[in-house]
Amino acid sequence: MSFEELYLALIAPLQFDRTNGSRGQQILATATFFIREVDNGGLAQAFYNWSLDELLAAIDAFEAVGATTHAEIVRLALSRLFEGVDPASDTEVHSRVDALTEAWVEENFDALDERLYDERQLWPYFQQFIEANPEEFFFPD
Repeated sequence: MSFEELYLALIAPLQFDRTNGSRGQQILATATFFIREVDNGGLAQAFYNWSLDELLAAIDAFEAVGATTHAEIVRLALSRLFEGVDPASDTEVHSRVDALTEAWVEENFDALDERLYDERQLWPYFQQFIEANPEEFFFPD
């Protein structure tokens, strides 16, 4: 079984719900679903569609698998959005994103989006995480 097949088998039971499964599956699912949101529409879309708790969980998931650059990029994007101040609520995040202009997004997020695009760049981190934490996963036959 290739890594891609194994990886997809490990997150498939979650049915796009990052709260199901083992701790390891939740971490992979959170990182995967967040990066897919970015792949689909960029950081601005991800920030709008995810709650603040989910955004922080995505940062934690990237840290947990060793994708520290991804975590740093998301933190930097939040910092740019809030001018260095931590957001306090979902409403605050969504209101800020609603007020963004296309020019602001291009200037502040486009280069960061480009660095995050393509979930396959996370696969080596996922593979290391799975290998280091086999007890966190139920492996398919």
